[in-house]
Amino acid sequence: MKKLSSGLMAGAMAVLITSLLLGPTAVYAVVKDFQVVSNGVPVRSTSVTLTAPSGKTYGGPGQQQIKTDEDGKVVGFNFDEEGDWRVNWEGGSMLLVQRGAGWQPWAVGGVLAATTVLAIDAADGNNDDGDSGSSGGGSGGGGGTGMISGDYFMSTSLVSNPDGHPNNFENCDYSVTESGGSLTIACSGGGIDVTMSGSLSGNNFTATGTGTYQGFSGTEFQMSGSFDPMAGTWNGNIAAGTNGSLPDTDMSGTSEPIEVAFTGSQGG
Repeated sequence: MKKLSSGLMAGAMAVLITSLLLGPTAVYAVVKDFQVVSNGVPVRSTSVTLTAPSGKTYGGPGQQQIKTDEDGKVVGFNFDEEGDWRVNWEGGSMLLVQRGAGWQPWAVGGVLAATTVLAIDAADGNNDDGDSGSSGGGSGGGGGTGMISGDYFMSTSLVSNPDGHPNNFENCDYSVTESGGSLTIACSGGGIDVTMSGSLSGNNFTATGTGTYQGFSGTEFQMSGSFDPMAGTWNGNIAAGTNGSLPDTDMSGTSEPIEVAFTGSQGG
């Protein structure tokens, strides 16, 4: 019996040594706990819905409820996909970015030989648990808050403007509100007044709306681009007059829109 036991031990050690020589397989880290924070305040005792990077949801209608505890933490849930996790609750949302890859836990002879758990970055708050995540608060403020919602400014360059319309897009004050993947972008100032609505796919967005451009009401606006929540920046294209509502100043027989490319950041 002792001989058999020694043989099994030797075999297990051989597998362990071989695995170490070959190197463990790099896979997505598994993160367990995090704190849900809104504007610097923990979201306590609240039901949340989690959407994985693959699109799979947890805690939604007809599913087992997921609820934060008295410290605002979701405890015991395995965030086992790398990428953007979206957390939604009534009246708010946040983005968790699972970054990097850990070592896959593997067992030899019933002994856990190696495991690494990496942190995740929360989009709008700071978690006080050293290895479970970070989050921050509030919107606005150049330099990045980790949130898409906030006030933005932009710098522009013309893409198309055959009718010579004035380019006042960068004189407009932009307010972005994001909730659960839906987006509202309000622009006011510089002769522009419009509220556009749209949606997010990852950090990419599209939005449309009808408003006023340089005194011409009923003007259709189209906007598309992407956000970098951690840097607090956005970029893309915006156009006014896509429905032919602006004057045909070049007498071409077609009222053509003005379109610009833009870059900018939160806060101004």
